Amino acid sequence: MNAEIVAIGTELLLGQIVDTNSVYMAEQLNRIGIGVIYKTIVGDNRERLRSVLSRALDRSDVVITSGGIGPTEDDLTREIAADVTERNLVFHQDLSDQIRQIFTDRNLPYKENNRRQAYIPEGAIPIENPQGTAPGYIIETERGILLSLPGVPREMKCLMQETVLPYLQQKLGRSQLITYRVLKLCGTGESHVDHLIGDLITAYENPTIGLLAHLGQIDIRITAKAETVEEAETLIADVDQKIRQRLPHRIFGIDDETQEGLIADLLQTKGYSLAIAETNTGGYLAQQLIAVPGIDSVFRGAIVAPTRDSLTRLLDVSPDLIDQHELLGMGMAKQIAHAVKQTCGADIGLGITGYRQSLEGKIADPAVPIYIALHHADSTLTAREYLTSGPPNTIQTRVKNMALELLRRKLLGIEHEFDD
Repeated sequence: MNAEIVAIGTELLLGQIVDTNSVYMAEQLNRIGIGVIYKTIVGDNRERLRSVLSRALDRSDVVITSGGIGPTEDDLTREIAADVTERNLVFHQDLSDQIRQIFTDRNLPYKENNRRQAYIPEGAIPIENPQGTAPGYIIETERGILLSLPGVPREMKCLMQETVLPYLQQKLGRSQLITYRVLKLCGTGESHVDHLIGDLITAYENPTIGLLAHLGQIDIRITAKAETVEEAETLIADVDQKIRQRLPHRIFGIDDETQEGLIADLLQTKGYSLAIAETNTGGYLAQQLIAVPGIDSVFRGAIVAPTRDSLTRLLDVSPDLIDQHELLGMGMAKQIAHAVKQTCGADIGLGITGYRQSLEGKIADPAVPIYIALHHADSTLTAREYLTSGPPNTIQTRVKNMALELLRRKLLGIEHEFDD
């Protein structure tokens, strides 16, 4: 069984909203063994929506739409779905009562246009929406199955989990499941990872192995097909082990795990506290860390000091030292790592300095050095030069990832060299 996802809304085509719904739907459908073969985005236009839905039903077993089932005049999905499947729209009193009750429960005024949401195509299976006022529906036709869900992400996810996925699994009967695991690593370039595990990528058909490069991070995706989750996990575990043997010490996490969360856990486990000094990354590393729940127990603070004056005032770095060490060099990275550790009373100080920006916010050179230093609780200094390029936000992300990887390796006692 295959599927097509249709995201509906002119705002998606204008770039005003990112289509995260389709990503979630595709992931969930693949997990139960339904391959997504097409994804279409269409605006709030009758003729184009009619054409898209008709074509989707002709070429796909299952068509799932998101958006366009609200109460306003430009919510056209119900009308066009009924037209394409040659049905009338039918009023459901029970759905209308539920919608009205939601407004009562939330102490909100009820507008009569909300009554439109209680109309669904004749013969369709209604899907109640406990998160909002727009119910979904399922239309079973000879051409295929058409499911319409709300565009609000939390509502769509609720209906997918509680109704759509169980319904589709029942339709599938006993079928293959698709399960995956993502191995995450930093400090190693994509080409080097391919060099180390390329033969595995070529050799395996189930599970398959794929690489995806992010800013300063590589994901290795292992995808297995099997009749049960247990069988799929067994297939994945075998490949996982082989990959880890080829990439010792480099993998920092899997699936939804993040570097920031891992560092928070490591600091808590090891009993260390951390402070950060940044000169030209705008406090980005500190901003990402502070978002981790529970980090306040080990994070002593951060200082952003982009100028000579701020280095002296905030980190008590003497002007003589600033003159002795290049302002944006390795020596200064070591100095501010030590200074922020002392200033904030932390066990570990992390200092970042490096690239310069012009007044227009552009990088002065195509490739610029970044210097990252750690002053550890045992008074040892670890430092690294890292060449990178790109606009400021790109460099911030790459530097954040590299700094956390350097810290991870120090906390775990990993001496392995970076090979990016």
